[in-house]
Amino acid sequence: MMIPFMASTAYHTLIDKDESAKEKINEWQTSMFDALNEIYPDLKAWDESNKEHLTLEIEETELAALALLCAYTEEKKPLITQVKSMWDEDKVYQKAIANQKSKFKQIFRSVDCFIPYDFDFNFEFVDINEDEMLFGSVLELKKELDYLAMRAFEQQPVDSKNQVAKMAHHAYSQLSKLANFAIEHHLPLWVN
Repeated sequence: MMIPFMASTAYHTLIDKDESAKEKINEWQTSMFDALNEIYPDLKAWDESNKEHLTLEIEETELAALALLCAYTEEKKPLITQVKSMWDEDKVYQKAIANQKSKFKQIFRSVDCFIPYDFDFNFEFVDINEDEMLFGSVLELKKELDYLAMRAFEQQPVDSKNQVAKMAHHAYSQLSKLANFAIEHHLPLWVN
């Protein structure tokens, strides 16, 4: 199954057509940033009128391979060669995600939206439709991807016969493009 990722304002098409949507979006962003400002003062909302966007799809199995590569890298274990159907029950993966000091918190969590700010935690907040979502930092995601490249791809070359390494590298490449684009244009990165 392909998972779409979109570096874009989620609602800019509504703003062009509906002034009340713009007000609702501004209220939603204000409430999020009011809550975040208790921890990180002086954060400002991104510009919802920004028309820049990039959408890429990543295969679900490739995202699983990326998570496994992160886990095996963190635990300094040789990478498995196949992604099993119950990959999230892998013992090395389970140990890595339980590690409170993990270098891959943004990758391990099922983040719905990475916002364009620098913080090392995830938080739950409602979206504009009042649905609960998990938010993370696109800058922290980029740091994690850079750390992974430095640590893992030196040990497991991309042209390796290891299918997990190949799939993980493709997911890494796509996520890196999206994160770089989101950072460059100060946009959230949505996982649909």
